[in-house]
Amino acid sequence: MPAEVFANRAIIEVATAALNLRANPNESASVLTELAPGQRLFVIGEPTEAGDLRWYRVAATVAVPQCTGACVNTVVGFAATPIAADDAWLSPIELDCPSSPMSADDLVAFTPLDLLSCYGRNDILVSGPLDYLDVASDGGPIAYSPSWLANPFSPAHLGLQAGTRLAFRPHPESGQDQIPPRGDVLRVTGHFEDPDATSCRASVNEGWWDAVGETPQPVQLPDPASLVLDCRATFVWTDYEVVGHEDLGP
Repeated sequence: MPAEVFANRAIIEVATAALNLRANPNESASVLTELAPGQRLFVIGEPTEAGDLRWYRVAATVAVPQCTGACVNTVVGFAATPIAADDAWLSPIELDCPSSPMSADDLVAFTPLDLLSCYGRNDILVSGPLDYLDVASDGGPIAYSPSWLANPFSPAHLGLQAGTRLAFRPHPESGQDQIPPRGDVLRVTGHFEDPDATSCRASVNEGWWDAVGETPQPVQLPDPASLVLDCRATFVWTDYEVVGHEDLGP
């Protein structure tokens, strides 16, 4: 009997001792990283079959070598599993996705890719206090397009624990140009999988070095596939209302 076919946006995991993530869907392609048992993967698109293997394009969150702190990176590649169900190398994960409406704290346990899997393009309603981030940036030596969606930095976020999973990222047509006061409790309508996500790009911001008066240095641009996926997993605000206020302290 054939193995289960995993749908686009499904969350799956490695169900064997170890599994190679490859640059292309064949066994001779270069290995991007080795996936450990239990590694969670996000399925991108439909699978392809070659011989007795079914190949999935997937995203994996992996640790960055020689990095201090909680440093992770999203790597996009291909992972295989036998077409026959007897010896599956990949298995599905069932997410207990909160129902809308929900609080921002309901989403703390979920990664951005989990939330993309849970809700896709559907509108959801999320409530929580607005807090400001300590650091905001225009991207520095990297220029992001469209900036409102692709730039990884945001000045504020919804919920005290949810952090940048629910960053203040209003859709350009929403009219939400002004950031609400810190501590305002908001009921936000929004979605993941914004149509503009497929257009997300990054390039070298040539004029940035002159603006800061520094000598230009080599710039490592984000992987294009990972950047598009990050944009797909970004929560886009289309509307909000203020429903209260909390004193968040200094």
